[in-house]
Order: sequence, then C-alpha cells, then structure tokens
Amino acid sequence: MDKLTALRIYATVYLASASQLATSRIAREWMEGMDFRTATRDELEQHAKQAAAWANIGMLPAEALPLVASSITPEMITAADPTTDAERMERLATRMEMLD
Repeated sequence: MDKLTALRIYATVYLASASQLATSRIAREWMEGMDFRTATRDELEQHAKQAAAWANIGMLPAEALPLVASSITPEMITAADPTTDAERMERLATRMEMLD
C-alpha cells in the first residue's frame, strides 16, 4: 500500500480514538513505526487503535515504540506508574508545548 493511502486510513482511526496527542503528525510517526507498506487495512486500523491507547496515557511514538516491541502494553505502564493524574496531565501539557 502506498504511504498516502495508508496514512489516510491510519490517521482517520487514530484521530478518532486518541483523546490526547491527537495530531496528524503524531499519527504519521506512529504509522511509520510499523511496516505499513505490506499492512492490510485491518492491520493499519488495529495498530492505530493501539497507538491511540499509548497516546491517551501521554506517550509519544519515540517513547512507546520500544515498549511495544518488548510486548509491554499501555495498561502495564498505567498500572506501574505511581504518578497522580495531575502529574500526568502536567507532563502531557509539557509535551504538547514541545510539539508547537
């Protein structure tokens, strides 16, 4: 599949599923972290939903992709994270400022 077609599919699902870090640029970074050229539509959609789950806990692709490769899930990170919701929101706000 060509990159533009894959990105249209991927970004649509990612942006609909992510409540944090929901930008087309981050969707593209996530998509480029997988083998999108040989992926099916279903694989793209499944990966985009997984990427959105990572984004929803404030993780950027560069931080999360090594964890994904190690079979770590967003749920594992959330369960092991001792920070409060307020601290997570502050960390997310800082990351969003870096993206601007």
